[in-house]
Amino acid sequence: MFYSIDAFISKLLYHFTINSKRSKIFFPPENEESGAGLWIIGVAVFLSIIIIIFLIDYWRKRSPSSVSKKPGYMEEKDDKRKYYRIDTLMFVNVQLGHKEYRFEARDISGGGISFYTRFGPDTLKRSMILNNISFNIPQGERIVVNAVIKRVQPIRHKDPLYRYICAVEFLHISDYNREVIIKYIHSRQRLSLRETRSTN
Repeated sequence: MFYSIDAFISKLLYHFTINSKRSKIFFPPENEESGAGLWIIGVAVFLSIIIIIFLIDYWRKRSPSSVSKKPGYMEEKDDKRKYYRIDTLMFVNVQLGHKEYRFEARDISGGGISFYTRFGPDTLKRSMILNNISFNIPQGERIVVNAVIKRVQPIRHKDPLYRYICAVEFLHISDYNREVIIKYIHSRQRLSLRETRSTN
């Protein structure tokens, strides 16, 4: 991107220089001094914009969200996600019919959670509402919230209890509970960054 911009600037300056000397298109003789001043200001503004874009891109790449993680730690954010998600060690209690099941969580974000299960799409149907799922934030509080199933996908695992991953999105979660989850995620991020720096 920046190579093409540099080439464009070079061509632009060369074009302006040649035309200003030969045809005086850009700087009419009667107003050459003021025209040159406006041209210099325009180039300065243009170069300032390029520098700002470069600095924004540089600091974006240096931000914590772009730091690579160790194996086993996952952090993701893209256009389809509003919140970061990370791998986690906790259990999710889900009510199916008249029975409550306890599933191991896979990852969590401020918008939802996914967990391993032996039940497939025949039981856990897409768009199905799960009322009052609950889980304990490590060193935190117990969260109870309704959720909707977004997807159920099969995985290869030797344990029959881990045949699928079910991803759910929280419904009408309170700001307080969401903040509890986000603070937990941030604490995990800080811990991962410290571990990464200590090994480098």
